[in-house]
Amino acid sequence: MIWTCRNDRQHPFICAWDDHESANDAWREGSETHDPALHGSWSDRVNAATQAYHEWLPIRTPDAADLRRIWRHFAFGDLAELFMLETRLFGRDPPARTLLNLGQTEDTARTMLGFEQEQWLAARLAGNPARWRVYGNQTMFAQLHVLNTLGLISGGIPGNPDQWDGYAANRNRIFDQWAANGLRNNIVLSGDIHSSWAAELTRFPGNPATYSPLNGRGSVGAEFVCSAVTSGTAPELDPIADVVRLLNTHIKYVELRSHGYVLLDLTPQRAQGEFWLVDTVDTPVFSERFGAAFATPDANDQGGSHNPLRAVAQASEPRADAPLLAPDVAGDLARLPRPQVDTPERSRAPVQ
Repeated sequence: MIWTCRNDRQHPFICAWDDHESANDAWREGSETHDPALHGSWSDRVNAATQAYHEWLPIRTPDAADLRRIWRHFAFGDLAELFMLETRLFGRDPPARTLLNLGQTEDTARTMLGFEQEQWLAARLAGNPARWRVYGNQTMFAQLHVLNTLGLISGGIPGNPDQWDGYAANRNRIFDQWAANGLRNNIVLSGDIHSSWAAELTRFPGNPATYSPLNGRGSVGAEFVCSAVTSGTAPELDPIADVVRLLNTHIKYVELRSHGYVLLDLTPQRAQGEFWLVDTVDTPVFSERFGAAFATPDANDQGGSHNPLRAVAQASEPRADAPLLAPDVAGDLARLPRPQVDTPERSRAPVQ
């Protein structure tokens, strides 16, 4: 709580929920773990969850009539436009959870955003003038396949249908919008899976005719998936990280063990995502280390065609004009000497 308060004093927050503000793997009409017989009405649960979120988190409510509608955008001059998406409660269809219904991922009638939000995003992307387009989003956008097969289920068998892999048709519509508007320089920021990932974004990463993992040809952006700050990670799975990258050559970094955060540094020339990791979340005393960094250049400097993602040895330089730390008002008040208040003595009967 102390560190959260310090962050709130120093930095503006742009917030969006994922699933555990309501229930695990939530979708528009339910959840993997919600049983109406045990937990009551799903709509009551969602209404309570979204109301609590809007009351307690720093978020400006875009639509008081429907608290699920939190998608919005922010312009940072002509450098970047940030799109905050809602992929859980408003429009998401149920996930395809078994091998028997994986074909649903290609069903064009299925959506993750909801068609109203899809239309909003398409309108914002049409003629978008920003150098970089950043998408704040709940789950991993890049493909995470356990088997690559050309022409089948967008080129492979998805490892987690709760991610965008389970809604490949909706993801392809976003790739279509990027292509129709000639948009490169797309940066997706994701979370959900309590681990750190970096990937090049391309429609069919297993197709050598349209994408090369060696030089990034065919990539139209990059994704940085942030680990958990305090929630559990999966250190027991860390040995398979190399296998994951071998099966998914567009994925350039996988770290399944550590807690931490991502710092995104944007300039007109490049977008750089940095993974900062901590050694423990069990005590207030911890050490932070620079884990890895990956940068993609402005596609206009690459002939306007692709966004290769390359490892960077050092973190970005701190800003020379960084604002001073915000004053610790509460701490300063607590450290002030308490005034001595003279109060008249009152007589009282002795305690028997």
